[in-house]
Amino acid sequence: MKTLYILHGYTAAPDHHWFPWLRNELKQLGYTANSIALPDSHKPVFTEWQSSIAAQVPTLDRNTYFIAHSLGCITLLRYLASCPLHTRIGGFILVSGFSDRLPLHPELDAFVAEPPDFAKLQAISPYRSIIAAQDDMIVPFSLSQALAEQLNAKFIAMESGNHFMAGDGYTEFPALMPLLEEMLTFE
Repeated sequence: MKTLYILHGYTAAPDHHWFPWLRNELKQLGYTANSIALPDSHKPVFTEWQSSIAAQVPTLDRNTYFIAHSLGCITLLRYLASCPLHTRIGGFILVSGFSDRLPLHPELDAFVAEPPDFAKLQAISPYRSIIAAQDDMIVPFSLSQALAEQLNAKFIAMESGNHFMAGDGYTEFPALMPLLEEMLTFE
C-alpha cells in the first residue's frame, strides 16, 4: 500500500494551512496519509527535526511518498540524503522549497549549513517535483527554482500564491492533485 507523509514548515503544525485538506483528499482516494509533527516549529532544531522524521516514518520503500512545505523541504532532503545509498522511495513533492540561506530568516541557517547530496537524492527518488509562487515573500522564487535545477526536478511556477499558507488563502490546494496523481502512478 502506498503511504504518503506530509511535512510542515517553520512555525506550522500538521493541522495548519492545506495539510488537513490534503490528508482528507488522499484518504478519500484510498491512500494512507500521515502528517509528521515536527517539534517546536517556532524554534526548530535541525537534529530534532531529523530524529522526528526517523521516529515517524517506520519504512522507506518504493511505496513511500512525501509532500513537504517550506522548511520541511530541506529537512526532508537532508534526511533522505542521510539514508543508506540503496534506499528507494516512490517520490516527493516540495512546496516552496529551498536549499540556500533565507535572507529574512538567518535563524534557520543550520538547516542549510550542509547541502544535501543531490545526485544521491535523484537516485533515491525517481519522481521529484517542486511547486513555487513567483510572489513568494518568504522563500524567494529563485531559491525554489535553483532547488529544482539541483534536483533535476519538475518545476511548477505559479504566478501567485505567495507562500501557500492559510493566510494566503490556502486551506485547500487543488493544484497539488495533478502532481500527486502523476507521482503516485509514475514508473
